[in-house]
Amino acid sequence: MSENGLITIHDTDKTYHDTLVVAEGAKKDFVPFDGPAKFVNELKNNSEWDLVNLKNFRNFTSKATSTGIVLLGRKIENE
Repeated sequence: MSENGLITIHDTDKTYHDTLVVAEGAKKDFVPFDGPAKFVNELKNNSEWDLVNLKNFRNFTSKATSTGIVLLGRKIENE
C-alpha cells in the first residue's frame, strides 16, 4: 500500500448482519458475512490505523440502513 493509500472495506455493519432475515429455504445456502465487522473491530484499538466508519452515517442511526463501509488508512507520523 502506498504511503497515502486508502483501503475500503464493505459489509462492516454487524447489526445489519445480525438482523438480516434469511428465508427458511435459503438458510442452507446462507454464508455469514460478519468477518469484515470483526476485522474493523480489531483495528479500532490499533494505533497504526485511522478508520472512517460510514455505517448508518448521520441521520440513520436507529436502524441498520446499509451494510456499512469503512475507509482505512495508515496514520501519518508528525515530523
